[in-house]
Amino acid sequence: MRLLYRYLLREYLVWLGYCLGAFFIFWFTFYLFSELDEIQRAHLKVHEAVLFMLANLPLLLSRAVPLALLLSLLYALNQHVRHNEFTAMRSAGLSLWRLSVPYFAVGVAASLFLLAINEVLMPDSSELAEQILRRHEARGNKAADAQWRYAVNFINPTGGRTWQIKAYNIQSHQMLEPRVFWITTNGSRHELYAERGWHATGVWHFTNVQQIIYPAGVPVPMRLQTNLLAMPEFDETPRRIQSEIKINSLTTAKQLRGAALSVAEIIEYQRWHPEKRNDPRLNTKLHVRLAGPWACVAVVFIALPFAGMSARRNVFMGAAAAVIACCGYIVVLQPVCEALGLSGRLIPVLAGWLPNLICMLAGLILVLRVR
Repeated sequence: MRLLYRYLLREYLVWLGYCLGAFFIFWFTFYLFSELDEIQRAHLKVHEAVLFMLANLPLLLSRAVPLALLLSLLYALNQHVRHNEFTAMRSAGLSLWRLSVPYFAVGVAASLFLLAINEVLMPDSSELAEQILRRHEARGNKAADAQWRYAVNFINPTGGRTWQIKAYNIQSHQMLEPRVFWITTNGSRHELYAERGWHATGVWHFTNVQQIIYPAGVPVPMRLQTNLLAMPEFDETPRRIQSEIKINSLTTAKQLRGAALSVAEIIEYQRWHPEKRNDPRLNTKLHVRLAGPWACVAVVFIALPFAGMSARRNVFMGAAAAVIACCGYIVVLQPVCEALGLSGRLIPVLAGWLPNLICMLAGLILVLRVR
């Protein structure tokens, strides 16, 4: 069986490489022409334009990889059928499930790969693309102002701290006129006012600081002033603040549907905000992010029964039906379920996993009907 699996896997991966290469060439060409005016206005050089397109690549992978897996699997199976190899394997007593082990292995590996891409690269891809597009405007006020977010307010329930920041730089993590309020375990209330703040060596530092302390049971507050103050007890990280800014800016379902949020960002945000743990919109986005990469396994279920039918009927019939089913899954079923979940009409778990379950169940039923 090892020799057979290596042969099936080799034939599959060859066509998978061809399909992925064709998708990338088509996408790069299409994206280059669609964004050519924007690239020219930004005065990007050739290597900068390539970097700009690569920054948008993670979004393409989430759509292209499942479809490439489907097309390459269909073509590989049809080639085996045309040369009677698939028929000989079935006649030797090998079931369709045993023959599909290499294909499911590739699907699982591709799903884990996409899950890693979504967690590591996708959340920062849009911001990186914007930085590349605006890098030649770095001397202008417009580009410099684009790095700042104004009136940033958030609460750290676990630490009991409330932050009010006049302006926050998402690139350098500097703060202008930050104010922090918290109550200690002994009941004293603290207020910190500073001119600037920045994060270095894992610690927040503040300049021109005025700190007001209201001890419990004491009517007169204590006032402290210093030019430089380090607060290692503040465990809010720059990534935490940027995640807060990103998620809080998503006020509509349309914005949330198009947002590049990672699973870690959503879980961390819900950890900092216990009242958001039952938020249907965030939970829907969480399950969509978790379930999306497993489309690579779902397409194997889609392809197998149609490939089996093509042995007895038209060789293109199964391929065309499978491609239509996959496109309906990616273009229609996934967005519709996500929209229903974000609107509260479908529970978050089903909004994320129902498309995969439908395709797997339909494929399973059709595979069982293949003789």
